[in-house]
Amino acid sequence: MKSFLDTEYIKFSKIKKSKKKDFYEIIQIGCINTDNNFKILKKLNIYLKPRIKKKIPTRITKLTSITQKILDRNGIDFEEGIFRLNQFLRNTKVVFSNGRDDKIIKANQKLIKSKITLNDVKFYNIQPWIQKTFKSKKWVRISDFKKNLKIKDNLKSHVAINDVKVMIKTLKILHKRGNKLRLED
Repeated sequence: MKSFLDTEYIKFSKIKKSKKKDFYEIIQIGCINTDNNFKILKKLNIYLKPRIKKKIPTRITKLTSITQKILDRNGIDFEEGIFRLNQFLRNTKVVFSNGRDDKIIKANQKLIKSKITLNDVKFYNIQPWIQKTFKSKKWVRISDFKKNLKIKDNLKSHVAINDVKVMIKTLKILHKRGNKLRLED
């Protein structure tokens, strides 16, 4: 079984001891388990109510389509979200993400002083492998995955569960072409 994860978050800055520091507050976690042939077995899509930035900025709504109404109606506490994610990942050893979502989760835990922590799973950032595969020196966005591989779908980018689906489609196409992701890449 393979697991793939993406988060959407509100990024904001604070000045601490005359230094600007960035903070991240997660508002959505998307996670999908697949078999070894990338067939989707289970999905988890959860919205988290922000504690620090309680009002979602307009720019985030435009980017993600996540509205204040969605978070108010469907959002759960961060601890409940991590509990559900831990349950979902209980048989998982490695989680693939396009970026450092593990660090975002840990930073969010620290930000809100959460007592619940993520299970001991290894996160593997596919971005360096993707950059090598697409011969890019810059960050390769999910929308670029679709463009480079001519993936046709109606999935909106910056929606965690959709980005995970595109990540899976991308890896499936690249694996069929013989470009297999190995954990040592």
